[in-house]
Amino acid sequence: MQGRTGSSTVGAREAAIDSSRTLRAARGSRLATAGAGVPAVTAVAVLGGLGFHGLFLARAAFRVDGLQTFSLFDDAMISMTYARNLAEGNGLVWMAGEAPIEGYTNLLWTLVMALPHLAGLPDRLTALPIQILGAVLLAGTGLVVAQLARRLATLAVTPALAALATVLCFPLVFWTLRGLEVGLVAFFLATACLLALRLLEADTRRDRVLLCAVLAAAVLTRTDAVAPLAVVLGFLFLARGAARRAAWAGGLTLAATLAAHTGFRLLYYGSALPNTYTLKVAGHPLAERLARGFPALLELALATLWVPLALAAALLLSRRFRLRPAEWLLAGIVAAAMAYSVYVGGDVWEFAGFANRFVSVALPLLFLLALLGVEALLLAFAGARAQAPAALAAGLALLVASHAAPVRDWWTNGGLHVQDDQILVRQGLAIRAATPETARIAVVWAGAIPYFSRRPAIDLLGKSDPVIAGLAPRGEFVPGHDKWDIEYSVGRLEPDLIALGWRLPPADLERIRALGYEKVAQYYVRRGAPVDPRPLRAAWR
Repeated sequence: MQGRTGSSTVGAREAAIDSSRTLRAARGSRLATAGAGVPAVTAVAVLGGLGFHGLFLARAAFRVDGLQTFSLFDDAMISMTYARNLAEGNGLVWMAGEAPIEGYTNLLWTLVMALPHLAGLPDRLTALPIQILGAVLLAGTGLVVAQLARRLATLAVTPALAALATVLCFPLVFWTLRGLEVGLVAFFLATACLLALRLLEADTRRDRVLLCAVLAAAVLTRTDAVAPLAVVLGFLFLARGAARRAAWAGGLTLAATLAAHTGFRLLYYGSALPNTYTLKVAGHPLAERLARGFPALLELALATLWVPLALAAALLLSRRFRLRPAEWLLAGIVAAAMAYSVYVGGDVWEFAGFANRFVSVALPLLFLLALLGVEALLLAFAGARAQAPAALAAGLALLVASHAAPVRDWWTNGGLHVQDDQILVRQGLAIRAATPETARIAVVWAGAIPYFSRRPAIDLLGKSDPVIAGLAPRGEFVPGHDKWDIEYSVGRLEPDLIALGWRLPPADLERIRALGYEKVAQYYVRRGAPVDPRPLRAAWR
């Protein structure tokens, strides 16, 4: 008797699941044909995210000499220097008048950064349009992810939660609003997913062209975007039928774009790869990179991503490892982004306590999978009336569990290096006041100081110096921060002033002094150099 009761219960549950899937498929078909607009609740979620973005930007702004000033993460300010030189007619170079070196890895984003310079904004304001554009990209990504959710979700609240999870995803928000290209890559990845699903439903010329444009723009933003984009193309190719035509078109577009970019690099920079690739990969065998990258990813998963990963695993288990094709697409992109992070050895800022730049681009898709996992659990264990409120509560809990620690740190200290970036701006302005235009400076922080000082700079860590990039690494593997040569950068190139802001080994500091440099505040000034020490002493505080 009990066996028959249990069997009937299981049968009823399976029937409910089948019915739900049928309704979901019908809803997806209606949306695909009708092109329904953005529901009010999703719009409210995105507007709420924009409010948070405004608060984030307001807290990062600061005053210098009574004037409102904006700056970006120091690596982003390197790209801003390239962009300003391009806008001022000096070419796509870090230092005007010097040999072109590709010290950036975000061509399209750097070209976008040229726009506020072409508009004639002063240096203290050029970062603001880039930050505002970042907020727009985050909102756009949230809307795209909501569209993905509307094709996959059962509950009406899930698309709004997916949008909210995207626009409030702290790692994505941080890297984007601090001026890096992360938000643009995330937008392209989400859009490529949406276009792939639309092409699976109906192969149209319009969507094929859009997909090709997105693929080209994504790899021009970052060449390594090819890893998750290959998953999109593989998904379309395996779908067979008409979708394969889109896969071939996308693959050819991707190959042609990479070939054209490589040709530009060879003609303009004399190298098929960016200097930063040589800096971060040369001399570091794969085993060494994996030995750093895998523990870093594992620590991240245990610290802030264990909840969404667990819910995504719940989705997989509830489907008995038979996910729908679209869900495999999302999972494949997330896996590709994480695998790439492991492959390159992670990022230098793994200590930040939240996802690095390589993983953050795929987090909106991971959170969507997690929300689908919530739906699967509720479908199995909750009554129909309780599902929507429970999904809302679970979605909010997902956000809190994933972001509580980094948001608390941001609220307490302003965020990773935000205060340092403000100090660097003041240092750059002090160096400008303390030196003539012809003075040469050497820097470790190669972004804000050269940008705001407007002085010819020497990159001690080699992002824009092929000699340093090609050296053997020194000490522990830290991507982009384990190669330097004082004899070359200081002894041979003879900067007038050195701004370290970073702990060199005592032997290197002694060698700097032996080469004729005296310490002034936190700087080293070459004896006899035309440097006024008074502005320098006021800058480092």
